[in-house]
Amino acid sequence: MFQKIMEIKNFREALKDIHFNTWLVLDLDNTVMTPRIAFGGDAWFEGLFSHVSQKKIEKAIAQPSLMSVYNSAQHFVRTSAVEPKIVNIIRALQDIGIPVIGLTARGYSIRHQTLRQLADMGVDFSRNSIVPDDDFSCEGGVIFCAGGDKGENLNSFLSRLGRTPRHIVMLDDKKKHLERVMIVLKPLGIHFSGFRYGYLDEEVQQFSMETANIQLAHLWKWLSATVQEDVKKLKLISEELMDTLSPLVYSESFFHPEHPLHPVSSQAHVDEPPQEKHSKLLKRSLSASSFFSKGNQSELLSTQGMKIERDESIDKNLNLFT
Repeated sequence: MFQKIMEIKNFREALKDIHFNTWLVLDLDNTVMTPRIAFGGDAWFEGLFSHVSQKKIEKAIAQPSLMSVYNSAQHFVRTSAVEPKIVNIIRALQDIGIPVIGLTARGYSIRHQTLRQLADMGVDFSRNSIVPDDDFSCEGGVIFCAGGDKGENLNSFLSRLGRTPRHIVMLDDKKKHLERVMIVLKPLGIHFSGFRYGYLDEEVQQFSMETANIQLAHLWKWLSATVQEDVKKLKLISEELMDTLSPLVYSESFFHPEHPLHPVSSQAHVDEPPQEKHSKLLKRSLSASSFFSKGNQSELLSTQGMKIERDESIDKNLNLFT
């Protein structure tokens, strides 16, 4: 059995480790999707904690207000793919029967908002999914960890599912999540290739909390009275900005309040036949050969004792994702 964690800058660098006996596990924020503006994303969420600490707001007040404002933000924030080709790569892997699972620190309470954001950018984890919906942590092919340990949550999912893969590849922008998953997979005898994905590292370093909160101020008229009060408690917006800015300034980056919440109404399914929206896992047969180069089909790959035929390896040099 082998386990490793590596640094990568581009999504396609991980494809060489994906085989027909691999399950691909993907973090969402800053790995699959990112907000179109500074407001509402992972950097802003972490910035909220720093802001609360700087303003010396009592924890009893800050914590519920912080989660209220963050969860409300997801009603409005539209996202884009971190890399333009990610959407096509995910769909292609699903089409050849590679299980692709979303694993997010987000809470189950904002599952509909999260699935709408994914659908809006063209990603559907429910396609050929092995993740059954439940009433507490899984929906639409995504496992929601609610800020908990991703390793424990994945382990719990595998226990409920009653089956395990030979190999898991995981991408996450935070190394700690990869380490926690690697720990729980070891006693299960599951090979693990973890990739600390740093495509947005420079952008995250340049994040401006001030800019993000001004963008939040543009949403003021659309926020409920309760959320407006939470914003005031957190001291995120100066009083002179409240109720003076228009959300229409960011019309391409915000969902309108009347936009349907459920993801099935999104563009993601427009070109997909209805019977394929929630189809069962596709057989890994006829379409698979087109994803691999002829030269690779005759070689054998041995990685620390794990021998896998090269025709099971995704060829990152193919022009499928151009």
